[in-house]
Amino acid sequence: MADAQLIAALGSRGMGKSAWVKQLLAKVKPPRLAVWDLMQEYEGEGTTDLGAVIRGMKGARWRVVFYPSGDKKVRAQQFDLFCRALMASSTKARPVFAVLEELAFVTSPSWAPGAWQEVTLLGRHRGLSVVGTSQRPASIDKDFLGNCTMVHCAGLGYLPDAKAVAVRLGCDPQELMNLEQLHYLERGDGEKVAKKGALSFGRKRSP
Repeated sequence: MADAQLIAALGSRGMGKSAWVKQLLAKVKPPRLAVWDLMQEYEGEGTTDLGAVIRGMKGARWRVVFYPSGDKKVRAQQFDLFCRALMASSTKARPVFAVLEELAFVTSPSWAPGAWQEVTLLGRHRGLSVVGTSQRPASIDKDFLGNCTMVHCAGLGYLPDAKAVAVRLGCDPQELMNLEQLHYLERGDGEKVAKKGALSFGRKRSP
C-alpha cells in the first residue's frame, strides 16, 4: 500500500474475516506491524505484557502481537495505551500497519476512546494504516466505519449488523446475510458500487 489506509474487516465468526486479514498482511508484508489480538487469532505470537509490546515498537522492522485483558476496565486502559503507542511510533518515513481485532469490545456506536479517535482521524497523516475488525458492526464506533478508505464484509447473521454495513457499501442488507462462507462484498474510496469476491487458498504443488 503506497498510502496509509483505514480498513474495516467485518463479518460473523467463521465466515472468513480473519483469513482475509491474514492474506492482506501476507500481500502487504508491512515491515512494522502491531496487532491488538483480543481473540488470539495469532496464537503463539503474542504476549500479555503491554510494556514489552510498546518497547518493541522501535526500529526499522518489528512485529508485535498483544493479548489484552479479559477485564473490561483493564482492557480499556490497555487499548488507550496501545493506540497512543501506535501514534507515537508511526511517521511518514517509517509507517506502521496495525490490526485491531473485535472493536465492539473497546468502542460503541456513540463513543470511542480519545486515543482511538486520534488513530482513526489523524493516523493516516502520520503513515499509520489500520485494519479494524468486528463480528458486530452495529456495535462499533460509527465514525470509524464512516471514515474508512475501504470496507470489507463477509457474511453477517444479524439484521442490525447487516443494515449498518449496507449503508456504507451501498447494497441491500440481505446481500450480506446471504453471503456464503469465505465470500465477501467490499467497497473502497472512489468506487461507485461494492464488488463481490471469495477467498481462495493456493494449493501446494505435488513433488
